[in-house]
Amino acid sequence: MDYKIKETLKKEFIEQDIKRQLRTLIITYAISIPVLLVSLYLGIYAIQKNGFHISTLFFLIFACIITIVFTRKFIIEIDAYIHCKNKYIIVLDRLVNMGWETKYRTRNRRLRADSYFYFYFAVQGKIQIIHTKTYYPWSVHYSMIGSSVINSSSFGEDFYLVLVNKKIVSVYNKKMFELSDELLLSPNRKQ
Repeated sequence: MDYKIKETLKKEFIEQDIKRQLRTLIITYAISIPVLLVSLYLGIYAIQKNGFHISTLFFLIFACIITIVFTRKFIIEIDAYIHCKNKYIIVLDRLVNMGWETKYRTRNRRLRADSYFYFYFAVQGKIQIIHTKTYYPWSVHYSMIGSSVINSSSFGEDFYLVLVNKKIVSVYNKKMFELSDELLLSPNRKQ
């Protein structure tokens, strides 16, 4: 792929990518919370049906804590989704490591391996998992899936990172994208 052409990264494209990422997180939480509420109900039902047991109490307390934590995260994600225009920052950072992470799980009695890509950036100092999804769907030249993001990247390259709540939601390789004038002057941009 020829990277001589630089596309202009606009504020509207960044906000589209943020909204798509946060929408996925909200759907995940929206599915998880009802499951946790059902487990709470089952704990209460077990106490009513079988009487009080210490193991049932521990299950109920654990389910309450998990439900509260997930509900709190869900509210934070909704808030970030609603106010993403004001809560993201753009940071220029250098790629110092990248690789694969494989997680194994069983599904229908079969072992399944899911592979994810990760990037490690110098300034932020945290590994961030980059899931296989479509990156830059709005791009004319560089719309790609996660494996192509890894294949088109090299150690030492500079990236524009978009952070929401100190979490990387989008990465843009500087050799492919340049910031528009509105983003260069934006208060959301950090040096």
